[in-house]
Amino acid sequence: MANYAVIRMEKYKKDRLNGTQKHNQREFQKSKNENIDRGRSHLNYDLVNGQPISYAQAVREKIEGRVKRKVRDDAVLVSEFLITASPDYMNGLSETEQRRYFEAAVDHLKEKYTAENMLYATVHMDEATPHMHVGIVPITEDGRLSAKDFFNGKLKMKAIQDDFHRHMVKSGFDLERGEPSEKKHENVHQYKINQRKAELERLNAEIALKEKRKAELEQQNRAVESVVSVKKEALTAKTQEQRIPTVEFEKAGLFKKDKVTVPQHELENLYAYAEDQGKMAAQLSRQLEAETEEKERWKSIAVEERERADSKDKMLSDLQKAMNEEVEKAKRGMRRKLTKEFTEEQREELRQEVKEELSALKTENSELRTENNDLKRLTLSLSAQKDNEVKKHAETKKTLKTERGRYSELLNFAKEQNKEFKSLNEENKTLRERVAVLEQWKDKMVQWAKEKLPRVRKLAASFFRTAGMPREANKYKDNELER
Repeated sequence: MANYAVIRMEKYKKDRLNGTQKHNQREFQKSKNENIDRGRSHLNYDLVNGQPISYAQAVREKIEGRVKRKVRDDAVLVSEFLITASPDYMNGLSETEQRRYFEAAVDHLKEKYTAENMLYATVHMDEATPHMHVGIVPITEDGRLSAKDFFNGKLKMKAIQDDFHRHMVKSGFDLERGEPSEKKHENVHQYKINQRKAELERLNAEIALKEKRKAELEQQNRAVESVVSVKKEALTAKTQEQRIPTVEFEKAGLFKKDKVTVPQHELENLYAYAEDQGKMAAQLSRQLEAETEEKERWKSIAVEERERADSKDKMLSDLQKAMNEEVEKAKRGMRRKLTKEFTEEQREELRQEVKEELSALKTENSELRTENNDLKRLTLSLSAQKDNEVKKHAETKKTLKTERGRYSELLNFAKEQNKEFKSLNEENKTLRERVAVLEQWKDKMVQWAKEKLPRVRKLAASFFRTAGMPREANKYKDNELER
């Protein structure tokens, strides 16, 4: 089976740092992640930091010292790599070789993105497959915080995976490079879900093999029982076929005791027959005892295989339950992300991302449900959670109804204002029409005055001079009369 080097990357903004820190450094008091073995958490280590750190504070210190421009609220602060290999390969390495594997990966990432940009390199030894989370703060050489410059595009991610594979092979690890495909890149959470799915498929195959072995053992057990039964019948038939030598019996009389008279050769035959029957009985007894022991041995093997199959069934059920809880946790995380304040463009992007992730999770959950009928019992345990979701939905619906009522009031008010505006607009239109009529009359009056003014001026001057009123005639000069 081929063994592959695995490197995946996911971008984290400000709202993801706290949760990532708690998961990587195991700061949760109670975690619902059943893949974590708390008894092995003390084996985890960090190849960059000697003790737990505050991711937010460490990122802020790196940015304040090196980034020149103001950082946007929605900027990518950390790009996290998931480093591991195929589960069988990783679990087959010794702890020393596993540490060397992770140290070689850290050296490679430091060389590509500088040690100054590396925030943490946390190795988890308390999950099914040892793996490492490496956080990189994407600060460029010219002092910009830009994840796009490092990781954007399929070609850059392909180059990252090619370089990582070459480096690990050069470091002495016998690994293959996976074939490129058109599949969408999976985030860390999705990768873990797929790992659990592969484990479930492996367990299903193992259970099927055990069931087949169990059926074979039961068939062999039935064959042994039939052989024993046949041999018993043969022994009984053979015993009946043997004839006891004939003897003469003389009944006791007054002076005689009971005695049996047997010829000498018949007596010898009788002794030989008794000896043969004793040997045969001992041989058959030993054979029957051996066959009984063989039967018991097969029965015990069948019981052990049945117990192993039951144990695998329980393990499969536990893994399916854990996967379903991870799915629900992812849904809740996506809902929490949508409730925060973002721009409309960011909100739309998040909605699309949530739809895609939920669609993928629903598809996987549906496939698991059809593959194993045990998930039907899990539906009953989720009914209580469903009721809570219905209650929350009802509360949200009630809130929306209240907001809709407020919106309706505002809409009615706007309609009334619109009616008043239309009325005022009609009045304004009427006034404009009147003003236009007056303007036309004014133009006509001015035209009439211009035409009649010279004649009126002459008549007025002539009138006042004729009346002997020269002073009044002087008042009506050209300008005064025109005014």
